[in-house]
Amino acid sequence: DGLSPHTSASLGATNGIGPLADSDAVRASGLVIEENDRLRCQHDLVRMALSTQISGPRRTETHRRVLAALDAVGNPDPAVRAHHAIGAGDGPITVVASLHAGRDAVVAGARRQAARHYANALRHPELIPSDELDDVMYAASYQAYLTNDMAGATAWAEQRTMRLTGPVTQGDAHRWLSRLRWFSGQPEEAFTEGQRAVDALEPHGATPQLALAY
Repeated sequence: DGLSPHTSASLGATNGIGPLADSDAVRASGLVIEENDRLRCQHDLVRMALSTQISGPRRTETHRRVLAALDAVGNPDPAVRAHHAIGAGDGPITVVASLHAGRDAVVAGARRQAARHYANALRHPELIPSDELDDVMYAASYQAYLTNDMAGATAWAEQRTMRLTGPVTQGDAHRWLSRLRWFSGQPEEAFTEGQRAVDALEPHGATPQLALAY
């Protein structure tokens, strides 16, 4: 607030990667700074506010341009790459970059970020290799659980039980959901899920999954 309509329009035209436009008015606002003939937002909150003023198609195109620039430079930050892939609507890159960013966040102990990155990858479950999907869904649930987001953890666990078909993975999915039900104060539902886990796993002999289910 407090900016003239001309300055506001100039700021709305600034996307962080284009050339200077009405630079005097924009710089005078104090919200952006000039670097190497480019305008950069002084604070991330400013960038977020400006992004809401850009039309959908233009915002998507901007994300595509930034994503192409990042890949041209090589070895970009996976979290940044994932952000722009999501904005560009690029499913394959969203999955690859989000999984990479999720693993990095786990190593760094950034549990909330990890949960968010895994959830972003799971926007496109059909693009995740079938032999990896179980691990990704469990990771999304487990990282949410570690942040005490029981609703998020349970939601992913429920989806996991519905998506998986192999008896061992299906049984383990019910085992994990049973644990979450228990910690959510739902003992009856926890017992039901635990029994489903045991019923699915027992025919396959002694496995780590069955031991955990017991």
